[in-house]
Amino acid sequence: MQNNTQIHKNMKKFYLIYVLALFVGLCSSCGDDVEENEPGSNSGDKTADIVVTVSEDGSVKNASQFSTIDNANFYIDFVKYTVVDGHLEVTGYDKLGMKPAIKIVSKLIYKNNIFNVFVIADNAFNSCANLTSVTIPSSVTSIGNWSFCDCTGLTSVTIPSSVTSIGRSAFLGCKGLMSVTIPSAVTSIGGYAFHGCIGLTSVTIPSSVTSIAGGAFYGCAGLTSVTIPSSVTSIGNRSFSGCSSLRSVKIPNSVTSIGEGAFYSCSGLTSVAISDSVTSVGNSAFRDCSGLTSVKIPNSMTSIGVYTFAGCSGLTSITIPYSVTSVDDYAFSGCTCLTSVKLPSSLTWIGLCAFSDCSNLTFVECLAKEVSSSPNYASFYSPFEGCPIQNATLRIPAESYWKYINSSYWYEFGKIEKIE
Repeated sequence: MQNNTQIHKNMKKFYLIYVLALFVGLCSSCGDDVEENEPGSNSGDKTADIVVTVSEDGSVKNASQFSTIDNANFYIDFVKYTVVDGHLEVTGYDKLGMKPAIKIVSKLIYKNNIFNVFVIADNAFNSCANLTSVTIPSSVTSIGNWSFCDCTGLTSVTIPSSVTSIGRSAFLGCKGLMSVTIPSAVTSIGGYAFHGCIGLTSVTIPSSVTSIAGGAFYGCAGLTSVTIPSSVTSIGNRSFSGCSSLRSVKIPNSVTSIGEGAFYSCSGLTSVAISDSVTSVGNSAFRDCSGLTSVKIPNSMTSIGVYTFAGCSGLTSITIPYSVTSVDDYAFSGCTCLTSVKLPSSLTWIGLCAFSDCSNLTFVECLAKEVSSSPNYASFYSPFEGCPIQNATLRIPAESYWKYINSSYWYEFGKIEKIE
């Protein structure tokens, strides 16, 4: 009886040891998975950041190819990484071995040294024509100048929320890129960052961005819509120039300046409302926006620059607000459908050819008591050069009738009416 009791106790003890060993084994297995795939949640997570480990014996985990150039430069799956100030930067690629789809690693553990990848350096993938997609890890905070310039085959790029800056011409000439999401941490988009991305159809600019640099979306001919957040205070020179498919744009109240040629040749643009916060609109800002049929000029503007609305052949009428004191050279030149113009009493200056070649102009109202123009060109290049003003009506203040009649060009109007 005692022997049976002892046997029972031994079996119970063996069972407990077996369960404990099994539990420890399972935990060890889980630990191996976490180490191999950190910091991603599991091995099936395709978006998980990639940690590459190179042991003392040369064995490599989480990379199919690893080679050293020297102690500071490595190739991981044909992408070049360089040690800079204790971290890694992506600095280039192997032209012969480069794959079409790549995932940039987030961390390299090399012989017990840990290097985090923070930067995609200037020119890192410049002219890598066979690159089709790239996944950037959450460790990266900066995408450098010209980093993906002329990657003509690139159709997809995942930019993580950790990125705070996108450099100048970063994606210039990536004509196959169809969509891009700019993360909410980005505070600056470099000049010409997406210049020539003709496949790009839509873009959302996050509320962290305060300025759109010059040429940022220049030549994005496929871009149909853009959302400009209320955080933006300035739209740079040529920032949307050549976006011929852009249909409409709302400029928020936060914007105070629109740069030269900002929307030049946006031929698909049909309407634009310039908010009252805007005090400066650069030369040629809306030049050759041939589809533009209406425009709201705010009371905050004091001048209309050279060629600002030149070539806007869809405009039929224009009323210039009382804040404006000058309409500069060629401001509305070539607005061939323009029939009616109303000029305010505040106007003191009108430039040469300001309304030249407005071939359907039939009515002009000018409330100013006296308007000057360039003495050097007025006799040769009137503000209404090429307009059929001999068949048009001019309405002016009665008290200034003789000043207009004795001017070098106002007297040419076929009919002059006095405003009593």
